[in-house]
Amino acid sequence: SCADPFLTVTPKNSLSDATFWQTEEDAELALAGLYENWETWSNILYFDGMSDNAYYPGWSHKIDGTATPSNLSESYWGDSYSGAWFEYRRIRKYNNFLQKIEDVEMDEALKERYKAEARFLRAYNYFFKFTMFGDMPLITETVEPDFVMARTPEAEVRQFVLDELEEIADILPVQNHIQSDGHITSGAALGMKARIELFAGNYEQAMEDAAAVINMGVYELYPNYHDLFLSEADNEEAILAVKFTQDIYPSRHPQFMLPGMEGGYANIAATWDMVEAYETVNGLPISEDPIYDPDRPFDNRDPRLEMSVLYPGQEWNGRYYNPLDPQIPNEAGEMVNNPDYFENSVGSPAGLIIKKYVEPMTEAVMLNSGQDLMVIRLPEMYLTYAEA
Repeated sequence: SCADPFLTVTPKNSLSDATFWQTEEDAELALAGLYENWETWSNILYFDGMSDNAYYPGWSHKIDGTATPSNLSESYWGDSYSGAWFEYRRIRKYNNFLQKIEDVEMDEALKERYKAEARFLRAYNYFFKFTMFGDMPLITETVEPDFVMARTPEAEVRQFVLDELEEIADILPVQNHIQSDGHITSGAALGMKARIELFAGNYEQAMEDAAAVINMGVYELYPNYHDLFLSEADNEEAILAVKFTQDIYPSRHPQFMLPGMEGGYANIAATWDMVEAYETVNGLPISEDPIYDPDRPFDNRDPRLEMSVLYPGQEWNGRYYNPLDPQIPNEAGEMVNNPDYFENSVGSPAGLIIKKYVEPMTEAVMLNSGQDLMVIRLPEMYLTYAEA
């Protein structure tokens, strides 16, 4: 009822297209938003549970062969919240960024780099989609939640991803994960491309791309295998990682990995197949070396076994790890329930814990972790080259 526009204000707790996408700072803020949950710690850790090396109790249907596209329930496709659209939100977010940044007045070289980072995140997401589900809609423009679109053949989606990665590799900087402060780099694009090519059986190109990453000269093998995945590692081996920062952008993944005695859930158990794969100290398979004693299976083994697996009787965090006894004595000599017991809800069902990312810490820290999680690292490029 009055002409004074003092009630017409821009909300300070939200953004809109009408007021956003104006400056270089807006583009940078939008790019930061793309990195939120571009990859989740649960995918990185729990995917090991779909291999012969690890067991995750929540994925029994993936282990016993009853998994189907409709019950896989991975975040690369959808979940109970809203089905396929829940996951295509990410694709829509990447597409929307690529569309809206075109009109932002900013340094053109920086704009191309930002776009290349968004294109990588979109390609990375599509890679996991087509590896798990095959044919699917390939969407490269912004669509609304009620979209209906025919499936695109898997080979076409894969080729789109490979073409994107090849193009953006020439735009992105040649830096390691520390130098880039967590941003996508040229090495990440070519490393991902090499992974997909190996998966697809394109061995010659996989070798070429893996060698290109190795020869960039910005990555270096971490000198301490034991500390490789721990929080203090200043890691120039990382080509691509999910970056976490305490108090600002933390993760709680250590809680799901640590033993029950330390307040963890011991969710990722190593398998006996993995333990048996380690050679003896003589470099021989356990089936070929008489030094191997099945009654003392952890003695005289490749030292990487102890660095990689927490097994019964191993000294760790000032105690001996014991997942075999339901009760253990406390400091007063009284018998109490053992959180590490393999049948307990927070005990490893195999009595073996994968020590990747596992280090002693307080409960406050395990719920506010700054540990980065590696997605691609330099040894994968050596192994890709060797296998190809």
